[in-house]
Order: sequence, then C-alpha cells, then structure tokens
Amino acid sequence: MKKLIYILSIVCLFASCKPEDVISGPALSFYPTTVATAVEEDEITYVLSLETSGLVNSGTATIEVSLSAEGTIFTNPPLSGNTLTLDITEGTTAQIEVTVLNDLTPEDYTAKFRITDVSGDLGGIGTSEFTLFVLDNDNVPIYQEDFNAGLGSFTAFSEEGAQEWGETDFGFEGAGARMSGFSGGPQDNKDWLISEAVDLSGLTSASAQFVSDVAFEVEPVLEFRVSTDYDGLGDPTTATWTTLEASYDTQTGFDTWTPSGKIDISNYLEAETYFAFYYTSNTDVSAQWTIDDFAISVFNPDASGGGNENLVNLPFSEDFENCTTDFAIPSAFDVQYASNSKDDRGWGCRQFGVDNSRAVRVNAFGGDAGTADTWLITQNKFNLRTVGKASLQFDVKSASAGDGELKVYYSTDYFGVLALATWEELTDVTAQLPTKGSDTYTTVNTTIPGGDVVYLAFQFVGGTESGSSSYDIDNIVLDELNVELTLPFSDDFENCSEAGEYNMPENWIEELVPGFNTDRGWGCRPFGRSGNGVQASAHNGDAASDNAWMISAGRFDLSGLTSTTLEFYVESFFDGDGGIKLLWSEDYAGSGNPENATWTEVTDATSQFPASGSGGFVLVSTNLDAAIGKTIHIAFQYESSSGNASSWTIDDLTFTGS
Repeated sequence: MKKLIYILSIVCLFASCKPEDVISGPALSFYPTTVATAVEEDEITYVLSLETSGLVNSGTATIEVSLSAEGTIFTNPPLSGNTLTLDITEGTTAQIEVTVLNDLTPEDYTAKFRITDVSGDLGGIGTSEFTLFVLDNDNVPIYQEDFNAGLGSFTAFSEEGAQEWGETDFGFEGAGARMSGFSGGPQDNKDWLISEAVDLSGLTSASAQFVSDVAFEVEPVLEFRVSTDYDGLGDPTTATWTTLEASYDTQTGFDTWTPSGKIDISNYLEAETYFAFYYTSNTDVSAQWTIDDFAISVFNPDASGGGNENLVNLPFSEDFENCTTDFAIPSAFDVQYASNSKDDRGWGCRQFGVDNSRAVRVNAFGGDAGTADTWLITQNKFNLRTVGKASLQFDVKSASAGDGELKVYYSTDYFGVLALATWEELTDVTAQLPTKGSDTYTTVNTTIPGGDVVYLAFQFVGGTESGSSSYDIDNIVLDELNVELTLPFSDDFENCSEAGEYNMPENWIEELVPGFNTDRGWGCRPFGRSGNGVQASAHNGDAASDNAWMISAGRFDLSGLTSTTLEFYVESFFDGDGGIKLLWSEDYAGSGNPENATWTEVTDATSQFPASGSGGFVLVSTNLDAAIGKTIHIAFQYESSSGNASSWTIDDLTFTGS
C-alpha cells in the first residue's frame, strides 16, 4: 500500500508581508500546514510538496532533518548525514518523499524538516519548518477516539463554572475536543472530559496516548486522570482518580501539537476503566486546551519489528508447487523492478522445475526494448535474531544462454522500497551457478549471518529483449546452520593467509560491542610463532575505548567428558593499557553483541598471561572443566583505550577432552 500525503506550500506575497519579510526573488516555504502524522507501516510514503512565490529557472535548498528520538526515516532526495539537497528546476514546485521505517523501538518520535539555506534563483526562506509526528506501530490499538464526530465516546461534566468541554473543527487532523475558561476574561472553571468504560481486563500491559495543543496561556496545565471505581453516570468527584504523567504542549501559539508519549496504564487493567482530561482556570489566568487522537494500545510481543513485519521463523522452504498459474508471482514473494529496468518481462512460475515440477523462471527475452533489472524478494522477514548463521540452499538451472546475470542478496533494512535498502550480495553463489544454456539443475549452498531479521532477494540484471538468458529456481530452503566444533580441536591460524590480513580466521568471528571503537580489534597478522597468528590491538586507533571479542564460530559440545585441556600461545608485543581475557558461554546466540549473553571468565588462564609488552610467546595451559556437560562458545575479549595501547597475539590453540 502506498499512501501519498501532499502538503501544499506557498509563501507570503509582497502585498501581505510585513516590511521586514520582503525578500528579493522567489521564496520557499512550508505552508499552510506545518504538521502531519505518519505511522510506522511498510511502503507508506509521505510526500511534502513545496511551492515558491514565483517562477524559478533553477534553485537549490538545503533542508536539515532532526529526529526527537531513535527512529529511522528515508527521504528522496536522500539524506547525507542529517541534511538533504532539494533542486527546483523550471517551475515553482518540488517534493520531498519521506518513508518511515518500522523499527524495534516502541515509541513515537518527531521528524523535523527545516529549510536552512537557499541558492540560485531562490531569494529567501518563508515558513521554514515542517514537523512529521511518527506514531509507533509496535502497539495494537484497542480503543481510539479522534473526536471527528463531536465528543464521540467522551462525555463533558462541569464541576464548576459556566464554560465546558466541546468540539472544535481545529483538531490535529480534522476535529478535536477543546476547553477554554475565557469568557470576556478569565473565569473560574473545573471541567472534566471523561471516556466511556474501557475493558482492559485480561491484559498484562497497556498504554495511553494523545496529542495536545495549548493557546494564549500555558497554565493551568491540563491533567490526564484514570479511575477504576467511577460509575460512569454522574459526578466524577465521588470516585477515586489518579493523575498520570504525560507530555503536554508548552507553546502558546496555535497548532503547536505535542504528542503525550506512551503513558503506562498497566496498573489499571480492569473491566471498567475510565480516563479523563481535567481542566481548571481562574479569574487570573485561563488557557485554551485542545485534545485529539486519544488511543489505548496493548504491546504486541510478536510485532517486535513493528507494523506488518510478519516474521517468518526457520526453517523455511518453498517448492513453488502452489504456484499453478503460469507467469504468476509466487505467493511468498514480491517482484520489483529497478528504476531503469524494462518491466514487461521478469519473474513468474512455470513448469520447469526439478523433475518437471513447478519453479520460478526469470528472463527478459522479447517485449519492449531495454535491459532488465528485476528482483524477486520475500514478502516477509526471516527471524535470524537467535541464529548464529543460516544456511541457504536452492536448485537452479539455466535453459537459455545469453545476456543477464543472476545474483542473490539479503537485507536487514528493506521496507518495501528497493532503492532505499542496503543489499548484501552472497558472492559465493556466482561460482556455483550452472553454465548458461546447460539446462541442467545444480544445487547452490551458501550462508547468511544471523543476529538480525532479513529479507532474501534474487536479482536478474543485464538481460535484454533480443538475447536474454534464463534461470529457473526451485526448492529454496533456509534453515539454521548448526555449527558444531568437535574435540579434539586445533587451530594454528595458517588459514589466515586465505582470509587476508586483518580479517578473521575461518573458525572465529569478531564482535565489536556497540558504543566502543570500530576501527581496531582482532584480525589475522603475520606475527605468529612460525607464521600467522590472530592479533588484537587498538594502537593508533580512534580516541575512545575498545571492547573487541574473538568468539568461536561454532559451539563445543562438552557433554560426556570428565576433563578438558585448553592450551594456546600468547604474546604481548607493545606495552600500554589494555588486556585480554579468556571466557566461555552456554547462552551466546552465535552472533551479535556478546554482552547480551552470560560469560564466565577463566581466571586461571588470565593469571598465566605474560606482562604487557614483554615480547615472546608464552604457553597458557588451562581447562574448562566448569563447563563439562554444556555446549559452549569460547571467546577472547580485548579491552583497551586507543593511543598508547598494548597488542596481544594468539597462536597454536588446542582444545581436547576425555
């Protein structure tokens, strides 16, 4: 689904501007509205349209974008850091497309766009700011009131004073509920706006939210209250009400809407729970408060990625047998075309699978002139959060030789817009593909890193209408790769020559703890005892601290053993701050931040390490008998401050058991 919200923008003309507002040349503005609401949901694009006060041949605007909290948006034109450059050519209008990514943070935030500079034929800046309120979609609303039908499910009750709550046409988006104690001057008032009874029984947690706008005065501040013993009929003062903390508007201008944030109501989950907005004013001061978009939500633990993520757990398999219509797109996939691709050919189901079963075929032959760049992308994300590594296997053949290449990718940030995602190619697939035109199936095997949620994609690029190759894909299987390292185990790190200097050896992974340096850490170096070793150093790195881990790529099964021996050689060459530890864990996921797991330090090994900067390899001999009966990862942790940092090299590691 694609939803386009056009925000029309004009600027003040000379006849209606104050003298100090008059500028030479067309101006660029956000107008008449300066706010909109977005909801985290796949493939929703919000289009901000800007208009100048006169015709321009060419002009450029710099627009700064800031987020009030953690969140992710994509823009077109794209962001560079926190700014984007908007070009206006031969006309009076331009657009900014904004796409809101489903993230893992269950909170609302604001995205503020501010025009900071103009050049070319543009002469100045009019209304410079636009605010997009991004409402989180990780929560499922169970009760809502937008006040577009009067006060709706709310009821007004006046405890004191002649003024009371009523509806207004000037809500956040549409109508709203408004209260003012001003009538020829400030008046004494105490007024309630009370919801109907909301059934929250059976829930374990819930939150409320709304948006507010205050005008003229900011005090007295509105109160948001909750009660579980109000009878719903009469005087609310006879019931017990609790005031809950919320964020309110603090600007006295009009339309300065402020989200309340998620308000925890988990202590009030009864069959009849009432909510109220309590307003007061006096003869000295009275504010005008407007409320809109009240909602109660329950957190959905299955929607940890937000929106319509629909995580697919492993194992996953697809044999395309349910895709019985020729040229149809298989139900578990979507097809997208790059912007420069011919789009009359591409992916579709055919009877060309293994043993004449169903499969999905791609080619660009025939039809319109042009070159294909077409993608077959899984509709939903695969949940690899608790997986160290996933294995991907599929059968593939090429029935026709010609132009066009098949590539396989995965993405952790795809959200429906092909060009805005980061795609990681599985480069080892290319060497496993069959010869074009050989018309014989071969099986491809590759792996995808775990620790995140991913989309899988097959790209066919370069095929033309006159000479395209074709590929058929069948029997896709994605499953957890259970990497088990067996005893006895040894590693002299000589395979570092294949990994390349500074890369990780085959049986190990590196994880850099978030918030620490990423420019140094572990890697293969030619400084081993008689060749290569694996070294950790922060020397000459960025100023800050390092927390780098070298972790076994698989788990060691220590069940059935009575004793273990772990030996390795270690050298510290440069003297300075920093050191290493040997640790093991039975709950590490196999990838991702190691500090999310429980680790046990092998202090006996630490006591045998050489002094920092002492030079010369020292044999460390220890045991992991405390882990017998468990399946574990082992790790070396390096911690240091950059600059005057020590270095540590590991070589000739053996791990045995009996």
